[in-house]
Amino acid sequence: MRSRTKMLTAAFLAAGIAAATMLTANAASMADGQWCTGTGADATRYWFTLEPDGSRCVANTWMWIKDTDGVVRCYYFDAEGWVVTNTTIDGNQVDADGRWVVNGVVQTDTTGTKDYYTHNASFISSAQQQAPAGNTQAPAGSTTGNNGAVKSSGKGDDPSLAEAAPLGYTISTVNGKTVSNAWANFTMTFPATSGTVTVGGVDEGFDIQNLTNDAQLTIRYVPVTQYGGSTIDSFVAGFIKDGRDGLMGAAISSDVTFGDFTFKQVRVKMPNPTQEMYDRAYMRLMDGTGYVQVIIIRQNGSSEDFSSALSTMKKMA
Repeated sequence: MRSRTKMLTAAFLAAGIAAATMLTANAASMADGQWCTGTGADATRYWFTLEPDGSRCVANTWMWIKDTDGVVRCYYFDAEGWVVTNTTIDGNQVDADGRWVVNGVVQTDTTGTKDYYTHNASFISSAQQQAPAGNTQAPAGSTTGNNGAVKSSGKGDDPSLAEAAPLGYTISTVNGKTVSNAWANFTMTFPATSGTVTVGGVDEGFDIQNLTNDAQLTIRYVPVTQYGGSTIDSFVAGFIKDGRDGLMGAAISSDVTFGDFTFKQVRVKMPNPTQEMYDRAYMRLMDGTGYVQVIIIRQNGSSEDFSSALSTMKKMA
């Protein structure tokens, strides 16, 4: 599916290519950004930064971008953030400038309904002439930490449907013991005997937690590109190697289904003289978000494994 980037001509960056029907007011600009070039051997390659310091870029998706001539065109960015050119992605062709084409015709948003990022030619950026350093760190010279690459909302592998997504993730709402999260598209209900459901947030780094009989369940969200790959399998391998949440060296176990969802499972056997006990992580790549939902279970000497709550997981839509 992913292809190596070839040379991208600079002409369209200066003034855009060809005029198209002007957009209606229905389309929404999600954020200003800027086309940037690489350095050295990558000097003819392009990427699109959403921050002046280059700490966030479009990657691993199709994205509509309003160029300097006012026309919204669709481009494909690879897992490292480079525009892909002169190739076919999932049956969709891109030309020498990286633009989506059908039968040689550049596709534009003539309906004015696509959300898009706007290229701001006057965007003063220290990111100019910096190359993307993958999705797990900011480009060289960046002064702030990486906030992740941006994937489109649910339809990133179909250019005709690609829409820009809000950045970051959304935390859950809690009604009694029932958790709901439209962004992550799930609900779940803890038993009446379980502990209090604690809501976190982006700054805290987690969505919800529940402590029951000393056992702890935590749900959080991590970009699928956290460890340099773009698939759930590469994420799981990186997760184990990273040792996040004390699960370094965990063994990959069989997939497990809770309600409407199937998760990858890793686990580490914990010392206990009377029974088999494991700390576990369950992971699923959430459609269209570019994030993995990570559920961490620590038994902490308890027989509680939260299976009764996890079995209630359902899609909201």
